[in-house]
Amino acid sequence: MNKEFFKNLQNQYQFNMLGIENFYTSKKYKKLFNFIKNNHNSIKGDICEFGVFNGHTILSIAILLKMIGSNKKVYGFDSFQGFSKKSFCEQDSDIQFDKLYKKKEISKDHYNKVLFRRSIKKINFSSSGNFTNTSIQSLYYKIKKLNLNNITIIKGDFSKTLPSFFKQKKNI
Repeated sequence: MNKEFFKNLQNQYQFNMLGIENFYTSKKYKKLFNFIKNNHNSIKGDICEFGVFNGHTILSIAILLKMIGSNKKVYGFDSFQGFSKKSFCEQDSDIQFDKLYKKKEISKDHYNKVLFRRSIKKINFSSSGNFTNTSIQSLYYKIKKLNLNNITIIKGDFSKTLPSFFKQKKNI
């Protein structure tokens, strides 16, 4: 994609079609996008994202960097295998939230959010809770189609990929 394509990227429909976060209107990542816009020239080094999943954020960051004329690169770390059952804490189980609410250790508002999340899970509306519904091939396809040569994906377990990466890259 050329620079003109990115200049025309302006409305929510376009961001939705690309499957990326809207860096103009995002509430969730507003501080991140503003920080990048305001500091990309003054802070040396590239950007890392840990836990890329489907590329929702890393693609947005890479496009934003191109739009503001930054030469920074974005490195995305992920195993692309999701989380194992062992990685979820016993304290995060649904039963634990019931106990906490009964003991009045969490608020009614907090508990209502837990109940809502449960209802969504029952109708299979949300994405995989363990992040296994990801596709590195789909992400590579989007990177290539959007000509985002400022993204490097590093696949693997963080404990194995990070040490060697940081031996090579000092300016992050």
